[in-house]
Amino acid sequence: MKKPKYPCKDFSTKMYDKLLGGEWWAEWYFHPTRKWRFDYALPELKIAIEIDGGLFTGGRHSGGMGQYKDIQKMNEAVSMGWLVFHYIPDEKFSLEMRKQVAKAISLRKEEKSAEK
Repeated sequence: MKKPKYPCKDFSTKMYDKLLGGEWWAEWYFHPTRKWRFDYALPELKIAIEIDGGLFTGGRHSGGMGQYKDIQKMNEAVSMGWLVFHYIPDEKFSLEMRKQVAKAISLRKEEKSAEK
């Protein structure tokens, strides 16, 4: 199986395009020198969604070093102006997630129009 080129489109990005609006991308590189990627990103508004899997099964994100590296990544993203939401896999398309992200999109659009 060929490895997809990043960033890419997948089922989830197509769903986010429809549910949330905008053009969402999977595996979006956000840092100019590090190989850090967001699971899903709306680059035009600097909004990202991270799906934190393995939290209850001992995955990479649940150990001490994994959490530390995630903290470094998220702090850098925030310092670059990104708004990052974290969800578990069961929340990937939940109504609560859609409400929260839609509210952030609306606020970011208001901020952009106020800057003009």
